[in-house]
Amino acid sequence: MGAVAGSFLAGILSTNYGRKTLLTGSQVVAAVFSVLSAFSQSIWQFLVLRAVLAASMELSTSMAQVYTVEMSPRNSRALVSTGTVAFWSLGSFTAAALSYLLLESAGWRVVLLVVSFAVVMCAVCICFQHESPFYDVARDKLVETQKTLDFISKYNKTDKLPGFLVRHEDVEDPSSFKLSDIPRDRIFVIDTAILQLATLAVFLTFGFTGWALPRIVSEGYCIDNFKKHFEEAKCHAYSADTLLSLTIGTLGEIFGCLIFYAMMETIGRLLTMRTGCIAATVTTVSFLMCGGAVKLTIDIFLMRLMNSGLFTTYLLYINEYYPTHLRAMVNSFSYGIGRTFTLTVIIPSFFLSMSQMWMLILYILIVDIIVTVLIFFLRKETKGLNLV
Repeated sequence: MGAVAGSFLAGILSTNYGRKTLLTGSQVVAAVFSVLSAFSQSIWQFLVLRAVLAASMELSTSMAQVYTVEMSPRNSRALVSTGTVAFWSLGSFTAAALSYLLLESAGWRVVLLVVSFAVVMCAVCICFQHESPFYDVARDKLVETQKTLDFISKYNKTDKLPGFLVRHEDVEDPSSFKLSDIPRDRIFVIDTAILQLATLAVFLTFGFTGWALPRIVSEGYCIDNFKKHFEEAKCHAYSADTLLSLTIGTLGEIFGCLIFYAMMETIGRLLTMRTGCIAATVTTVSFLMCGGAVKLTIDIFLMRLMNSGLFTTYLLYINEYYPTHLRAMVNSFSYGIGRTFTLTVIIPSFFLSMSQMWMLILYILIVDIIVTVLIFFLRKETKGLNLV
């Protein structure tokens, strides 16, 4: 629920206060609450702190997508967008691996403090980043825009920014700024690296709090009626089979990012989405059919591959398609819808037996078909960032 709330709030906060402000604030909140989680004295304290951590995680990762797209050149934008999703997967997988290797021996408090340190360091680094020039221009903050562009020009060791009016005093219409032509090859690498590491750190911390939950309950921080359920969950959570399943899923997501990145660069964003939607629907149909363990593993791998690749392509498409004053709003709304859909899948799964899971897969298939039909109504390919 915290993640859903953070997703929907990101666009409103970013539009009113700026990309960098939201990134810095959310990362600082994530750092503070991840550290506080390590000192929880009850399960309810831990869950409340984790909910705030989830909200800050969504605020940070949602705006990281918008910020990196706006700060990166066109020829690197697809790579940056897919890289962000890949780092989500790496962060979640690293959390599971640390839980399997260290949770029993080192204790959840110690490990949580260690992983929280990574979030703190990323929060410090983000404080030194510049505001997106797209946001400043859209808000008529030409002086701030000029400072950012002067810094980029100096850092890239260029005296001239092609297709760009250097002095803001000579500009009457902010839309005359051609920000898509700024040579940001060096500066965007640093900004992107910081945000990718921040994404990994936040997902690592949030993921670890999830894996630590059964251990916290087993230490007595819970109502007795819930203990048996969480004791059973703990037996499965730290098993080698669980880690193997997560490894397969993570590899699927990373391969999905790579494959869809190559497709976006080859056939474009729109055709990639259409192809991916059809392939995702076919994969879900295959998942409904009976089969052995090998087929089930392949289906899970393909579903994770399609989901990560499609989500990456869709986010890049809307971030390039919509103008600056709508970009963050649409991006955060998409995150919120995605998180809400995830909840509608996860919550029923706790109440369904294995023999009833086909109903959940059928629900996913219906959503896949609806999304595929809607995607085919899109007609316009993106050419770059819309400014105004």
